Amino acid sequence: MVVISLSSIALAAEDPVRENSPRNKILNYFDYAFTGVFTIEMLLKIVDLGVILHPGSYLREFWNIMDAVVVICAAVSFGFDMSGSSAGQNLSTIKSLRVLRVLRPLKTIKRVPKLKAVFDCVVNSLKNVVNILIVYILFQFIFSVIGVQLFNGKFFYCTDESKHTAEECQ
Repeated sequence: MVVISLSSIALAAEDPVRENSPRNKILNYFDYAFTGVFTIEMLLKIVDLGVILHPGSYLREFWNIMDAVVVICAAVSFGFDMSGSSAGQNLSTIKSLRVLRVLRPLKTIKRVPKLKAVFDCVVNSLKNVVNILIVYILFQFIFSVIGVQLFNGKFFYCTDESKHTAEECQ
């Protein structure tokens, strides 16, 4: 729990504007250490629980899958950073994997039962929100089609000052 908290604090302390600042370099070393601790934790749990074959195994629980995704993405991102190749630094996909480090504080949810209950309630309520959102989008689509059919180009105007008639503008 302490390592997760320290990792979250280090993540919040990074300077997104100056990537090569001394503070970010120090925080990068801490991030390597935190990723190492999380990797060791993941490997120990896999050795203890097994990977996927029996009912209580590591990859049969949602929170463990989320932890594994975060750790693997951080390890891949660090692998490309440490390789020093220019191809690895220019890949926006690899840089976007570092965004998943924001999910690390979610590891605390499974360790605090009341927080997990609140999170489960929010997830269950989101299912109803998605249904309402689908109905809302359907109504928006219906009224947008009606609007296009009713107004059908009546609000057309040209913003190009070099054109003098509507026919030239189209």
